[in-house]
Amino acid sequence: MEVITIILSTLMGLFSPLGAVSDEVAEQTIRNQLHDAEAIAVRIDNTPTYQLLNGQVDRIRIAGRGLFPLEGVRIDTLDIETAAIDVNVAELRQGDLALDQPLQGVVHLSLTLEDINQALQSSTVTESLRDISLNALGDTTIGGLNRSDVVRASLSVAPPNRLRLSALIREQATGEELDIVLEFGLRLLNGYQIQIESPQLIANEQAFPDELLSSLTDGVTQAFTLRNFESQGMTLRLLELKIDEEAIQLTAFARLEPSSTLLD
Repeated sequence: MEVITIILSTLMGLFSPLGAVSDEVAEQTIRNQLHDAEAIAVRIDNTPTYQLLNGQVDRIRIAGRGLFPLEGVRIDTLDIETAAIDVNVAELRQGDLALDQPLQGVVHLSLTLEDINQALQSSTVTESLRDISLNALGDTTIGGLNRSDVVRASLSVAPPNRLRLSALIREQATGEELDIVLEFGLRLLNGYQIQIESPQLIANEQAFPDELLSSLTDGVTQAFTLRNFESQGMTLRLLELKIDEEAIQLTAFARLEPSSTLLD
């Protein structure tokens, strides 16, 4: 959703005030949405130029490198290319962003394993991993823990292109620690889901039951569906997912309807 915020904020910067648009203005608008950024380049294609006065742009291309949406959380690469854009100028003059035609485009995102692991050590992420509950895992070695904190976590790639998450979990009340290693594969499913494949979990050198783990990960797959955004007037589809020893790359298509509640 951070990507959608960037695009919408950029559009506001492009058309307000009317006629004062430039690539540099758009770049600064994006920077204002981020904690920090190493490099941002924006190209606005608009021929003839008078279309801008009517709220129309042929295409916007955004290339970001080393983007920090939050302190300590780095995105290696973010590339966005939109189709033609048609903004309702009358609404914009009232300070509201409205579309006359759907806004659609393609997003390419790349996260390096190094950046992911640095993010896992940042205060932004570590604070969000405190006071978690493992009761959903049932009466097992892991589920036996009550309120707990993730005190250490790291992500690596296990051949062939499987992810390995290692973490140390500490129960708040007793200080009991649990050392876990979760290994799994990922693949695109139906364009709007990412399926967790063949998960394996070792907790304090004990294997977690495959049947229970598969049931839990199947539940996660079903719960994580991009179709949930369709009720808000947005269509998201995953086009490509690549995992190698250095990075995770994702390409997606997005379409925002003029009636989308995200524009409110």
